[in-house]
Amino acid sequence: IRAVAISSNASLIITADDCVDIHSCTLNGESWGLNRSDLVKQIAVSPSGSFVVVTTAIGLKYLHPDMTPFWWDNKSGSLDSFIAISADSSTVITSGEKRVSSHTGSGTLNWMKDITHEAIIDMACSEDCSTIVLGSQDGDVWVLDQQGRILWKYPVGSWVNGVGVSRDGSIIAAGALDWNLYILNHKGNLLAKTRMQSIIQPRSVAV
Repeated sequence: IRAVAISSNASLIITADDCVDIHSCTLNGESWGLNRSDLVKQIAVSPSGSFVVVTTAIGLKYLHPDMTPFWWDNKSGSLDSFIAISADSSTVITSGEKRVSSHTGSGTLNWMKDITHEAIIDMACSEDCSTIVLGSQDGDVWVLDQQGRILWKYPVGSWVNGVGVSRDGSIIAAGALDWNLYILNHKGNLLAKTRMQSIIQPRSVAV
């Protein structure tokens, strides 16, 4: 199993395996649908439960809960790895390598931009996706708004392995390769810095 996702009300469970199959099932284990796709990187179920987003080896794909695809974009290549969906399911943020993209819930592209200088290691978004936080190999925490504008970046000096953000975007946490956990406010001011007892693992920070 390469990736797993579950809807907010637990009515839909999605799994993707090494046989390039994406399965959907109900909470009691009954099969709902099957889609034979490409190798999946990550899966996310929209908060509304009405669609599923997957990043694959060749691009981005939207599926209905029965695994029928209704939109896909192979032109964007296979850069996207991370997915975040706004609470109202209207906005889908994806990122990978140096690029961040925003699409609507129906697949229309809002914007697509190269943001970081080096590869993105982790991404987190506030509940409405108005605060997009990136951790990258260039040693910076990047924060964008919903239109993809860079609000600020905070240098930590080493790879940013994990990032997290509160639902309202007011508190941002970043774990770096230097063993330090950084807590920042929405304006990019440092609130606290704590040294851990070992390296903070990739994609292991949440608020």
